Order: sequence, then C-alpha cells, then structure tokens
Amino acid sequence: MTGHTHTDWNDLITILTALEHQPARRGPAPKLTTADRLLITTLHHRFRLSQIKLAALADINVENLNHWIQNTRRLLQRAGRTIPTTPQRLTTLDAFFAYAAAHGITPPTKIKPAS
Repeated sequence: MTGHTHTDWNDLITILTALEHQPARRGPAPKLTTADRLLITTLHHRFRLSQIKLAALADINVENLNHWIQNTRRLLQRAGRTIPTTPQRLTTLDAFFAYAAAHGITPPTKIKPAS
C-alpha cells in the first residue's frame, strides 16, 4: 500500500526519526509515532484520502493531522525522498479498508496513539 518495499519503508522510518529528533524540531509533542505519521502522510498523498477521514482513523483533530502531514512532508524533502504515486483514489475509509483487504492487509480500525 505504501509503494515501498518493507525494507525501504523501515529505512525511511529510521531516517525520518533521526531527522525529527534534531534540535530544529518545533510544534506540539507528537501523539503518533514517526511510523504512524509517515503512514498517514503516505495515505493522504498516495491515495488522496482526505485529512478528515485520516483524522478519524488516527483519532486526532484535523488541525493536528494537517500539522503532522506538513511536518512529515518537510522531513521527506530533507531526506530527499518522495511518496510513490498511484492512479488509485480512495475517497472513503470503507474504500481504504476494501483496498487493504484486497491486498491481504488488515489495517487497524484506529491508529493507536504513542504512549
């Protein structure tokens, strides 16, 4: 679903985590992990899933979600990485769950916040 191999995805999370913990980081403390924020950003950009739907999935408000998507995009840019595109468009969470199921993936109904 992400357009990355499992190894590339894990490497990207490691890179973004390192960039995120550099002193320049500002803004609210993350409620979601780096991996969660990367997944949300990927779903938003790759499948054009709306921020409102993703906020419901992540159980956070849209303003915070928007902040984390922007932050993750900046980290991706600093890392010289992009999100692979696809012509597939998912406009509802039902479409997202159906797409995931069709690809053998059982996503959680909610993204668990970081502790």
